[in-house]
Amino acid sequence: MLAGCHDGTVALWKFSSHCPSQETRPLLCFTADDGPIRSLAWAPEESDPESSNLVVTTGPEGLKFWDVRDPHRPLWEPYPVQRAILSLEWMKDPWCVIISLDDGTLRTFSLWDLANDGPVIGKPSDGMKQPAWHSYFCSSFALWSIQVSRSTGLAAYCGAEGSTYYFKLTVNSLKDPRNRLPHILCGSLSKDGETVKISTPLLNTPSLVTKHMSTCTVTSQALIPYTAAANHATGPKDLKSSLPGNRIFFFPEMKKPKSKLKNVEDISKQLVQRSEHGCREAESEFLDFPSKILAMHRVRWNMNKGSERWLCYGGAAGVVRCQEIS
Repeated sequence: MLAGCHDGTVALWKFSSHCPSQETRPLLCFTADDGPIRSLAWAPEESDPESSNLVVTTGPEGLKFWDVRDPHRPLWEPYPVQRAILSLEWMKDPWCVIISLDDGTLRTFSLWDLANDGPVIGKPSDGMKQPAWHSYFCSSFALWSIQVSRSTGLAAYCGAEGSTYYFKLTVNSLKDPRNRLPHILCGSLSKDGETVKISTPLLNTPSLVTKHMSTCTVTSQALIPYTAAANHATGPKDLKSSLPGNRIFFFPEMKKPKSKLKNVEDISKQLVQRSEHGCREAESEFLDFPSKILAMHRVRWNMNKGSERWLCYGGAAGVVRCQEIS
């Protein structure tokens, strides 16, 4: 049994059916990150006998792969993620790691694509291509939890806005993100005064996620927001050079202005006003943050044989729903 702690420690217990579990101290403890371990997972059991000792952890420093037989340093640290990773799943079929982040995106990290990834195979990289990463903007708020059913291949996730969705995770969607299947709404919570309402879509009626899901461009690099590094910029060129390189931003690259901008506030205002294929609302259309009581924090599939299509999810409102996905 593996557990991640708030101080960045990972603890490992080993239990046996032949011996009583009287010893409660962990078999192994090691420091995996400088901050809280938000999520961690064992390698899929079916992948390889050696993989039974491999784990992946997430924290402020991003993804890290470990071998518990030698935890003094990670086996591999992929590209840094400039967002907080809230949950993850390590899958064998398709062979990938899928994560949910606090900016409302889902990212799939295809382990098959690493065969052509320069930094992994040792070849020099221009720093622009990251073929293993595929990102989808699914919500305007944090996605707290995601889980993929090993038997059905259905992935379900929930977030701060109180909605739970599911979709089919396929090999074709990793090879070409344009082949992804639609995300369908399972249920959602809304607040009317002091009353929390539960909404369930009609059976056998596809209810696609919001408009920006189908129109947003799939990116292959980390998404980061407008940062304080641009405070000292004097123009669009300086603004672009002052931000961290090799990234794709929520704000698209600005065209050359007709008139000289007075200060960086004018630059940032133009950046916010522009949208990228419908992914972001205009500055005049602000999003209302949902009430904290609506947040859905955990979603889990039933692992029992014959009940694999039952989904359970719940959150801050104290509501736990069990729903069969037909």
